[in-house]
Amino acid sequence: MSCLTNCNELHWATLAPFLRHFDSPFSSHLLGEIKPDEQAFLAVMNELRVEPEVVRFFDDSRANVQSARGLGIRAFLVHGVTDVRRVLEEEGLL
Repeated sequence: MSCLTNCNELHWATLAPFLRHFDSPFSSHLLGEIKPDEQAFLAVMNELRVEPEVVRFFDDSRANVQSARGLGIRAFLVHGVTDVRRVLEEEGLL
């Protein structure tokens, strides 16, 4: 499981306890790309060597979700853990 976050170096360090739950965390300040720019999503997929159709993307920003969908990513607008859990169950991933 991976994540992509728009943050800077200082904020990245404060996320460390949360990021340990991800196999491959990505940050905009390290990628040199920022959501909703399609290049941010493409950089992560390239690094992970995955195609858009296998990606499930969750975000609370409509612009980020729309950008991801434009690449063929299954993207979901969510507003908390309950929404994420519901989508994972609907997708048969939980």
